[in-house]
Formats: sequence, C-alpha cells, structure tokens
Amino acid sequence: GFPMADIRLYNLCLIENPETRQVVALDKVSSPFAGITLPGGKVEKGESIAASVIREVREETGLTVARLCPAGLVDWVNPTTGARWLLFLYRTRTYSGELIGQTQEGRVFWTDAATFADGPLSPNMDVFWQMYQDGTYREALGTWSDDGLSGSFHFYP
Repeated sequence: GFPMADIRLYNLCLIENPETRQVVALDKVSSPFAGITLPGGKVEKGESIAASVIREVREETGLTVARLCPAGLVDWVNPTTGARWLLFLYRTRTYSGELIGQTQEGRVFWTDAATFADGPLSPNMDVFWQMYQDGTYREALGTWSDDGLSGSFHFYP
C-alpha cells in the first residue's frame, strides 16, 4: 500500500434559515474553486473539525455558528499518489451575527435554497449540494488524478 503521507481535512457548512428557506452562499472568485459554494475551508494542524467549521464560517461570513450537525463525508482519493483528502459536510440552523457581504474570497449572501443549484457552481458543488438535499447518501468516494478532479464518484448510504 501507499504510505499515508498526504492526508488533508476540509469542511463545508450549510447555514439554513428555516423561516425564509434561505442558505448562506459564497461566490468564490479564486480558481480552481471559482463559483457558488458554501462556507468552509481547511482544518488547521491540531484543530478539531467542528472548531475548524466555526472558524472558517466566521472568517468567510462574519457569522458565528453553533449546534453543528454532521451531514456527510466526501473522501477524495488519488490512485496515483495515494493522497487522501476528506471533506466533512456540516449543517446548522443556529447562528448569530451579521453577514459581512464581501471578503477576499468573494461575495457572501443569503439565497433561496430552492434555486441555489441554478447558479454557476464551484467544481463538484452540485454533488455536495445533492448530498445535503437528498439525505440518501452520507458518504461519497471521489477519485482524482494529478491533472485535476476527475469527477468520478461512488455513493454510500
């Protein structure tokens, strides 16, 4: 087998307002992840995954989230190098603060959950969004090659 050298942990957070049926969206301007996405980012060294979600959401949106519910896992594997990137999906309806509107990452805004997926989504956000909406699949295994994400997914209930 491969030595488990390159393991990276990431998170995404779906912040929902149940009264308005809106969610917080981020229109990222930086490639390779340009497009409409959800707040999230990388787990820092020594940081718990939940703490990383709270930090990333605060940095990207200005909101403070609580009562995070795990919503799924996307396990990226590079068959060439053995690298493995884990993306932890969370959701919450508990938040405080005001949306900052604009960051260096891009514009941050509330949008209707029903039309979220209509926009130009960031790479693979359609897959993550389906996992959030559908609830059937809790885990996805994605493979990618050195030339980028291949978009090959297998889903597990």
